[in-house]
Amino acid sequence: MRQVREILKLRLDVGLSGRVIAQQLGVGETSVRDTLKPAATFFPLPALREFPETRLGAALC
Repeated sequence: MRQVREILKLRLDVGLSGRVIAQQLGVGETSVRDTLKPAATFFPLPALREFPETRLGAALC
């Protein structure tokens, strides 16, 4: 769950690309893309900043 929050932070607040996010977190680019794609589809990405940790994972699955 922590990586989901970190991926969103790096994308929204820092503006990093998926490739750079993947390199910084040590995960695959596909993992970053798979995390961001449903987030962008169902929610405006900035609104996800306000989601509590307990609901964030469920919202993106």
